[in-house]
Amino acid sequence: MTLPPLMAVLVTAGAALLALGALGIALTRGSLGIGHAVAGLVTAVVGLLLVATSAALPRLGIDAEILGDDGGDLGPVLPWSEPTVEPIPSPAPVGEPVALRPADVQASATADPSRDGAGDLVTFVPWNVADGDPETTWRVPGDGVGQYLELTFDVPVYVDSIAVVPGYAKVDPTDGTDRFRQNRRVSSAVFHFSGGEELQVSYADAPQWQTVTARVATEQVVMEITSTTSGERDFTAVADVEVTGWVLG
Repeated sequence: MTLPPLMAVLVTAGAALLALGALGIALTRGSLGIGHAVAGLVTAVVGLLLVATSAALPRLGIDAEILGDDGGDLGPVLPWSEPTVEPIPSPAPVGEPVALRPADVQASATADPSRDGAGDLVTFVPWNVADGDPETTWRVPGDGVGQYLELTFDVPVYVDSIAVVPGYAKVDPTDGTDRFRQNRRVSSAVFHFSGGEELQVSYADAPQWQTVTARVATEQVVMEITSTTSGERDFTAVADVEVTGWVLG
């Protein structure tokens, strides 16, 4: 029968007291039983220490098997958990960043073609933002809020910066119309990347390249419009988006 830890401690303590009493009597009488009394006292004290230790180990989360005890129930053992390691961000590649040309550009919507002052047909397809010409543009009807451009690369890239011309940066050569003021301009946007990262950006109301730092690895850059200015016409335009960085793949 296995005694509960507390009872075992009390019994062993009692044995130690009895051995101590026997030792005292032996010393008083000067008998030859001193050796037996000392041995009994030592045994009782050692037993007391073992029982007390066995009772305390489970509360400390130490498995009895580690100490070589194959029997007895020492109580619950704390579960082992793997250490948590925070990922270390990858440093930017070495060397000067270059313009990263997307393999494809898509958009949530596109305005219908129109004609310029000379009567020539003008289209507003998404790819216009990647052609490096600010006088071509992507355009959508309305205030553009919630509309987006999606630039996809055929290999992973590390983005260093993103430059945008946030409007239709063109003056019509025939009639002198300022297309930038004529249409709505993007005043703020959020960029989304493949890993779920986001970058909030605000733009000045000016027909020029405006650059922000990104520093993120991705295979796709999505520019979502979050606010625009007013315009003479109810269209929103983005002339160019240029991503600069390094090819990873």
